Amino acid sequence: MPKRSETIDEINERVRTEISAAVQRVKEAAQAGNAKKVAALDETTKALIRELPATERNGKYAQLKKAREAEPIPAGEIEPTADYAAVPEVSDLVSQGTQALVDGVNLHMKASVTAREVARVILAMRVRMQNSAGDPDLRAESYMARAAAHDMYTATGQQLSGDEYDVKVAVKKLERSVQNAMSDVRAEYLRSLDTDKKEAARFKAIVKAAGRGKKPSEAVAAHYDFPLKGKNEIAREKYHAERDKNAAEQIAAHEEDGEHPVRRGVLALQSAGNRLVKVAKTKADDLDPKAKAELKTHVDATIVNLTAVSRELGEEIR
Repeated sequence: MPKRSETIDEINERVRTEISAAVQRVKEAAQAGNAKKVAALDETTKALIRELPATERNGKYAQLKKAREAEPIPAGEIEPTADYAAVPEVSDLVSQGTQALVDGVNLHMKASVTAREVARVILAMRVRMQNSAGDPDLRAESYMARAAAHDMYTATGQQLSGDEYDVKVAVKKLERSVQNAMSDVRAEYLRSLDTDKKEAARFKAIVKAAGRGKKPSEAVAAHYDFPLKGKNEIAREKYHAERDKNAAEQIAAHEEDGEHPVRRGVLALQSAGNRLVKVAKTKADDLDPKAKAELKTHVDATIVNLTAVSRELGEEIR
């Protein structure tokens, strides 16, 4: 049973990760020719899939079916799982992620900031490792990708002081926070492929197979069945859209009451200003530098415009 402290998004993200790992185990069992193990894993994986929203299940069932039908590989051709330490930069990234987690706890940093930083580190690990198809392992299907993340969290627990139970709980909470942040971080990374040629080159075969007319971000997102917007991004947009709708309805109601248009303008300014201040104070840490710069540009432009209006009103009063 999921812990009560988890949000719906956190639970779904954790289940998706578990499904990806389970599908990979089904594939490995099928390749090993172990029909009994395939059948057992198939049932447990289906149970996990049923925990997801109905709109996501068909895609996961299709992935499971493909894994179940993987052709057996002769025993002599099965290579032992490679150590992630042999992959350039991955060991350093494990250490980097561990340090970020430890610092986040010891320095009492905001959990969402630490989670986003570590999610970026994990994503950097994944794109440097390969899945069974030879593509970057964005879904963490390989044993290597899962082992690297596991070692990072284990090392974090070993470096934190305190009661053993409390440390385990703290590390588990951090892991859930990182899983929840991964959706937004991954979406940002996918969108960045349209301008970052070095990163896009990692997916050269996928982009080429998608054909002309497809942006790298679109080709890679479609290949891995990932959205180009994270769940938290979508939730924020939905929230602000609802706020704007409510503000518009409030203004419309005042219009019906015959209220003066200046009064309506003041209400609109108050609503927008309060929302902007709240976002700047509580959400700015979650924005990447580019988004912060864009927000600042809009704020500065608004200040200039409002200052000009204020000056004109003052002159009219005199």
